[in-house]
Order: sequence, then C-alpha cells, then structure tokens
Amino acid sequence: GIHLNALPLSGDVSGDFVNRTNVHLLDGDLPPVLDIEHKPKDVSIEDFQMDVLTWLHIVEDKYHVKPIIYTYYKFREKYLNAPVFDDYPYWIAHYYIDKMEYKGNWRFWQHTDTGQLPGINGNVDLNVYNGSYYDLLHLTIGKQEFVPTNIPVKSDNVN
Repeated sequence: GIHLNALPLSGDVSGDFVNRTNVHLLDGDLPPVLDIEHKPKDVSIEDFQMDVLTWLHIVEDKYHVKPIIYTYYKFREKYLNAPVFDDYPYWIAHYYIDKMEYKGNWRFWQHTDTGQLPGINGNVDLNVYNGSYYDLLHLTIGKQEFVPTNIPVKSDNVN
C-alpha cells in the first residue's frame, strides 16, 4: 500500500500525489494511508478538515477504496471529530498502554514503536488489527474478488 506522511496537508497535495506517483496497487494491498499528526498553526480547523477531506476524496476516486487515516487518538478527537470522518478506517497510534483507550471505531492500533522482531535490528512499530480475517480482506484493494466465500462459520452445535 501507500503511506503518505502529510506535513503539512495544504494546496493540491492530494492531486499532486495522485498525479506524480506511479504506484499501482494490487489486489490484497491495504488502501493508501494518510499519516496526519499535525495541523498547521496558520490554518483553521475547518480549513484543515476540508484539506484532509479533499485528499481523502481524490485518493478514493483514484483507487476506488476508502483510504485509512493514521493518527493518534487525541489528534483524532480534537481535529478530525466531524462526523464525515467517521466513514474512514482509522489506524490509531497509542503507545505504552495495556489496552486501547480511544472509544471510537478503529481498525489498527499501533501500540509501540519499540517492538523487537527476530531478524530485524533495532526497534519496530507493532500493531494490532481490530477485526476478523474476513474484515481485513474486505478492507483491501480488490476486496470483491478477494473475499473467499467458503469461510468456516463457528457452530454452536458441536457433535
């Protein structure tokens, strides 16, 4: 997938981003991710929200999938609290806690930036997905062709 760190998000960054990137997303890729963690001081909240929404719409039109918004939960609550943003999947960064404190809907929780994995030198971000395997497949590019129809269903009737 595509990860765009938006610092700052202003002007026609979304149109420029779409026109200048030669990224071809494949079936199974995650949607583009907008990493938005700072609001420019000289931009009103309303104008900032309009810039973010413009980027989201342009990228959604290009890739035919809702982009993911990556941010931290206090930023989401302060600057992306308009109901129109509730339609987008969220990747919430909230470090060094045992359980997610953000009360809204979220798909991914980045719970640390100091994780360790075999074969990787140094720290890595670790994330949790909030949903089933089916939900994850449905979130990806080409989701209609990619979602299997023969997913086993848990039965209460055990023989």
